[in-house]
Amino acid sequence: SSTNIAAALDDLLRCGDFFICASERQRDLWLGSLLEAGRINPHTWDADNSLRRLIDVVPFGVSDLPPPIRQPQDRARISPHLTESARVLLWAGGIYNWFDPLSLIRSVARVHSECPDIRLVFMSTTHPNQGVPERMWMPERAHQLADQLGVLGTVVIFNDTWIPYERRGDWLAAADCGVSTHFDHTETRFAFRTRMLDYFWARLPVICSDGDVLADLVRQRDLGWVVAPEDESGLVGALRAFAQLGEEYQAMRTRVGAVAAKMTWSHVTQPLLAYCEDL
Repeated sequence: SSTNIAAALDDLLRCGDFFICASERQRDLWLGSLLEAGRINPHTWDADNSLRRLIDVVPFGVSDLPPPIRQPQDRARISPHLTESARVLLWAGGIYNWFDPLSLIRSVARVHSECPDIRLVFMSTTHPNQGVPERMWMPERAHQLADQLGVLGTVVIFNDTWIPYERRGDWLAAADCGVSTHFDHTETRFAFRTRMLDYFWARLPVICSDGDVLADLVRQRDLGWVVAPEDESGLVGALRAFAQLGEEYQAMRTRVGAVAAKMTWSHVTQPLLAYCEDL
């Protein structure tokens, strides 16, 4: 029940020695929770008025390993419709109800008439944990929409199995651009979408919905295109811009790589290592 969940959260906030979260925005949220739980008090304030010794930012990181390199067979393994000339958009990870693949599918179908090489690949429509009940209706709706628009299996391609983490590099290497579109709600504001980190690792430009901290990063560092949630005209414009990229494409990939280099695990875990060394 919600009462039990609130009690469990309160217990955790009271007993933890050090807390980590994925972004400064999330840290603001948890600082309020810690204040409510009595963990921000004269004692903790006097010990460190930055409160970084109580809670700091240690997000999910980018792999320190080199990014994947496309192999000749990578695209053919996914679909015969992914030719070398295709401009491949990759939706990494699952399709959950708080995401909006529908606006993206409609936009890709519109752009396909003028850019016949464009393709949209969904890496998975299932959940990796088979014990989780089936309660996600968005994958079925996405399939149905692609079918209704006549693009299912050719322009919009769904993989219905879960790709093991160690194999995700092959799919990222086969792509030209990473995509992530979602609705506008509270989850969006505090989200830190790890699939976006894989795009950065693979040096992929990004098309994404606005509203979270990684969208802010894409905009600020010119790593792709940021579109308002459910803005199909904005998505169409972004897709056209992506399809028409010439030499700027490699420059954008270079910028993505520079950002990824500062988001590796060895870099982002420094606050945690510093806390452990100070024990």
